[in-house]
Amino acid sequence: MNTGKLLQRYLCRFTLLFGLLTVCVSPAEARDLAGALSIYTINGEKILTDVARETETGFVELRAANPDVDPWALKQGDRLLIPGWHILPQTRTPGLVINLGDMRLYYFSDDGQDIRSWPVGIGRDGRKTPLGEIRVTELREKPTWRPGKNMRDANPDLPAALPPGPNNPLGDYAIRIGWDEYAIHGTNKPAGVGRRVSSGCIRLYPRGIKEVFSLAKVGMPVTIVDEPVKLGWDKGALYIEAHPSGRQADQIEATGRFDPSPIDLTNLQKQVLKIAEDHHVKRLNWKIFDQALAQRRGIPVKFSD
Repeated sequence: MNTGKLLQRYLCRFTLLFGLLTVCVSPAEARDLAGALSIYTINGEKILTDVARETETGFVELRAANPDVDPWALKQGDRLLIPGWHILPQTRTPGLVINLGDMRLYYFSDDGQDIRSWPVGIGRDGRKTPLGEIRVTELREKPTWRPGKNMRDANPDLPAALPPGPNNPLGDYAIRIGWDEYAIHGTNKPAGVGRRVSSGCIRLYPRGIKEVFSLAKVGMPVTIVDEPVKLGWDKGALYIEAHPSGRQADQIEATGRFDPSPIDLTNLQKQVLKIAEDHHVKRLNWKIFDQALAQRRGIPVKFSD
C-alpha cells in the first residue's frame, strides 16, 4: 500500500503532538472509519517502546504495522507508520467499548458525534479479560491498589494495599466496572499498553486514562468484545482491518513474526457480501482481502472497486 497516497488522500486537519504530525478526522466526516495514518521519523536513539509511548500507540499494533523494523535498534531517519486509522468495532453502544481483538478502548457519545479511541493493555493467557456488558460503578482518582485474592495467592509477598504513588499499578485514575478484580485504569508500567500482559484489567497510558476518566460517568455502559477482524464502509469503498489473534500477538512480541492461524471465512464472507449488496458494490478484490487477512497489519485496506 502506498503510504504517501493514503496520507495525501485522508489528511484533513493537523495538530502537532510531541513532534509527531497527527492527522485527525472529525466524527462528522467519518463513517465506519475514524482517525488517520501518520508517519513518525526517528530522531536520536530510540526503541519501539519509546515511539509507542510518544505516539500513544499500542506496542503490538505498532510492531504489526512495521514488521520490517528492528524494534530494539531503530536508526536515525527511520520512518514508521503510525496506525491511528481504524475501522470502528461492529459493537458501537454509547459509552465505552473495549475491543480485545485490536486492543483498543472506544468512546461513543450518546448522539454518536464524538468518537475516540485509545490503545489498551489486556489480560494475558490464564488471566484473560472477560467479555460482556457491564457498567461503570465507581470513579476513583489517586486510587489505592488492593490486589485480589488470586493475585495474592500467586504472590504472597504482595501487600494487602498500596497507597497512591509512583509504584501504584493503577496509576492516577481507576474506573471500576462492577466485576471483582477488574477495572479500567492507568499504569506505572506504560510499556505494557498494547500488550496482553495484565491480570485481566484494562490499562491505559497516563494521558489516555485521564481522558477516559473525564468522559466516564457512574452507570455508563461498558461493553467488552473480541473483534480481531473488522469490516467497514467509508467514502464509497469497502475496507477490511485484520489484527493478530492473541497467540499471534504474543509471537509478534517475541519475534516480530507470527504463524498463520486458520480462520472460518464463512460468516466473514457473508458479512462482506451483505455490505456489498447494501452499498451496491459491483466488484470485490478477494486477493487483497485474503492478503490483509494473512498479513494482519491492523491497518484498514480497501478491497472494493
